[in-house]
Amino acid sequence: MAFSYAPYVQRPLLQNPKNLRRWRTALADADTNPAYVHVFGHSIVHGVGIDGTANAVAEATADVQSFTGRLRTRFARQFGGTEGGMLWPRNVAADSRVVCDTSASATAGVCTFSRGLTSTSGSNGVPGSIAFTPTVPFTTFEVIYYEHDGSSVGGVAGYPTTGAFAYAVDGASAVTVAHGNGVNAYKVLKVTGLANTTHTIALKGTSANTAYICGFRYHSGSGVVVGRLGQPGWTVADSFGAGLGSGAFSPAAQARLQAGYGMGSPHLAVIMWDINDWQNQATTGQMTTVSAFKANLQIMCNTMIAAGGCALLCASTDAPYGNPAGGQAGLRDYQAAMAAVSDATDHVAFALMADVWGPRDGSDGYGSSAAAMAAGLQNIGSVHPTRAGHSDFGSALHRLLTTRDPPLAA
Repeated sequence: MAFSYAPYVQRPLLQNPKNLRRWRTALADADTNPAYVHVFGHSIVHGVGIDGTANAVAEATADVQSFTGRLRTRFARQFGGTEGGMLWPRNVAADSRVVCDTSASATAGVCTFSRGLTSTSGSNGVPGSIAFTPTVPFTTFEVIYYEHDGSSVGGVAGYPTTGAFAYAVDGASAVTVAHGNGVNAYKVLKVTGLANTTHTIALKGTSANTAYICGFRYHSGSGVVVGRLGQPGWTVADSFGAGLGSGAFSPAAQARLQAGYGMGSPHLAVIMWDINDWQNQATTGQMTTVSAFKANLQIMCNTMIAAGGCALLCASTDAPYGNPAGGQAGLRDYQAAMAAVSDATDHVAFALMADVWGPRDGSDGYGSSAAAMAAGLQNIGSVHPTRAGHSDFGSALHRLLTTRDPPLAA
């Protein structure tokens, strides 16, 4: 008896796969040295939808159940170790793993996820402090921080003069991290050799000048470390400190925010900004036209490439609604802009993640959204995946990043 099988095409399709060759190299060595993935974007990146609503849920929950958290879990299973991740000192919702005692904050990090520490910035004038307590064992931690000498950069004034901070492991004596000679630089303090258990790492300001703490990575020396930077409701311009959602920051602060996309030198940056830019295109002052969106994507991709990594631009799940009032550009136009940046830029790939949930119907472009809602993978009437949808999305992204080796050359 003869059998005939239709060809199976694994989706989503990866456009310009050779542009992820830096990721391939990092993943190849991840049994010995960790590979770093930072995921940037809007509410879907945060994990909105996992509880069946359109509300931001607590960080500790969203970090696990979002598609980014599911991606982290799948990498941990692949490499056979504990999960490696990242915590932020300033978040969109409460995080039980991060305790801050400080009245000062700063905008040195992506999405303003940072916190400023000084020797007098905490409650009642005591030193500002942040305690990080990941819930999984780790032997290594890395503090990402910003350092500058107060000088103008590119003719732009307003950059800070930063100060020193100290860290303590599980209540032991504090170790001061001397303020170095960094000029407009994101730096990484790496501490290794801890027992493979859970730990509390406390940071404290030791100078009247502000120490800008931007992120806390933890791992056990191998595998893939996945960090998540999702801000519900925001656009690309907001992440640069130039939109209505974020408020308008100074030119110097905006430049620091843009540079923050390369902080910690991730090997791969997964970028999912499109839905909010599309829906805010007719909002006065929001700067989310297709051309502005494309230009901003190019800036962040260039930043990541300069930091030594590569980028995967991921188009969101499809939405069960159309253009906003007054909007002339469709979601496909924004996603086409993402693909165009990939076509024009080495080290930038593109994937239309909505293809995971079925083909588009060819008319309005939202056929896969209806299929996903019918399957229980996308919340009814919402762009946000359900908890199962986030998990399925994370599985698809893991397959995309691991089952097909990017060519090492064109």
